[in-house]
Amino acid sequence: MRTMILIEKIIQKYENSAQDWKGGNAGNRSIRIQQKDYDEVGKSQLLWEAVELEEQGLIRVKWFNNKTDIEKIIYSLEDINKMHQLIGKTPKIEILRQMNEFVAEQMEVVKERWIMACYEEMLRQLDNGSIPKNLMNYEAVHEDESELNSSLFCTCLNALDVLREPIYKRIFSKHYLGNSKIFEKVFQLRIISQARKYHPDIDDNMNDSEVLSQLYIEEYSQELALKGELILELAGEQIDLSVFIYGTVLTSEMLKHAQIAVHQNIRKIITVENRANYMSMKYEPGTLIIYSHGYFSPKERDFLKELERVLCEREVDYLHTGDLDYGGIKIFQYIRKFIFPQLRPFLMDVGQFEAFRSMGEQMGDSAWEKMRVLKDPLMQPLIDKIVEEKIVIEQESFL
Repeated sequence: MRTMILIEKIIQKYENSAQDWKGGNAGNRSIRIQQKDYDEVGKSQLLWEAVELEEQGLIRVKWFNNKTDIEKIIYSLEDINKMHQLIGKTPKIEILRQMNEFVAEQMEVVKERWIMACYEEMLRQLDNGSIPKNLMNYEAVHEDESELNSSLFCTCLNALDVLREPIYKRIFSKHYLGNSKIFEKVFQLRIISQARKYHPDIDDNMNDSEVLSQLYIEEYSQELALKGELILELAGEQIDLSVFIYGTVLTSEMLKHAQIAVHQNIRKIITVENRANYMSMKYEPGTLIIYSHGYFSPKERDFLKELERVLCEREVDYLHTGDLDYGGIKIFQYIRKFIFPQLRPFLMDVGQFEAFRSMGEQMGDSAWEKMRVLKDPLMQPLIDKIVEEKIVIEQESFL
C-alpha cells in the first residue's frame, strides 16, 4: 500500500483521541498543517495529496495563498474506515479486539497467580485503549532477523508458568524462543520488571540474577555450600557430610535427588550471607553452617524447608549472620519468612554495630529512606541505630 502522510496524520489523531477511536461518533474533525508537516515529505507532495484526497471527497481543505498553502484539513468520522482501507491499515479498535482475545486465551492456560496478574494488567491497558508495551513488536536482535513476533513475551510467561526445575538462561531461550540470546537481549528486563511487581517471593532488595533464580532461570549451576552435621541418603547409601570439615557443595542435581536422613545430629543451623565469613567459620559438632549467597534459590529453599521439617521435633537453634545494612536485614527476614520460621539474628545487634563502627560506611540517601521505614521486632534496635548513625557495616569487617 502507498504511503499518504495526510491520511496517516488523520488516523493518528483519530486513534489518539479519548473517544473517537471507539467508533459510534459522528461529525467532523480537523487537523492543522504546520511547516514540519511540509518538511516531512516535501511541500509539493503534501499539496498533491491534499488535492487528490479532496477530489475523492475524503477531506475538505481550507486553502490560502492561492492554494499554495494549507491552513487545515477537515474530515468526517464516517470516512475513517475508508482511509484505513486506502493505506492498508487495520483500525485500532480491531487491533485491540484481537489482542484482547489473544490475552484472554493465554489466561486460560496459566496457573501461577503472578503470571495471571501480568495478563490482567494487559487487559486493563487494552480496555483503556492502550496497546501494552509487552505486546508490541520488538526490534530485531540481529541484523539478519525480521521483527520478533509480539506474542513471544507471552511465550516467556507461559514457559515460566510450567517451570519447576532450574534451567540455564540460554537453554531456556533456545528451547522456548528459538534463539539462545533473544531472552537476554530482548525479554529479560521486561520479565524481571513484571516479576518485581507481581511475584510473591521477590524481595525488593534482590538483584536481577536473584530475581531470575526465583523464576528457575539460572546463569550458572546452583551450588549450595555448607559445612557441618548433615546426613543425606542417596541411592540407598547414607552420606555423612560432617567428614568434610572444611565444607562441601551440593549441586542442583544433588539437591534434586538426595534425601535428608531422618536421624540427624544437628542442634544449630547458621546461615551466612557472605562467602568470606562462611569460609572463616570453623566446623563444630552439632552445627550446620550454610552459605546463603544473598537469597536462596527456590530449589535451595525447598531443600532447607525439608530439613526444617525433619528437625521439627528437635530443639534446634536457627541463626543468621549478615551485613548490618538494609540488604542484610531483608535477607534475614526472607529466610525467616520462607525457610526457618524460628530464625534469630546472630552478630546482628547494636553491640556488634558499636564494636565495628569504625569500619562502617556512610549510607546514601535512598538507602537511608528505605531503612527508615523498615520494621522488625527482632532487629528494631539495630535498625534504629543504623538510621540514627547513617552508617552501615559489611559482614566482612568482622574478620
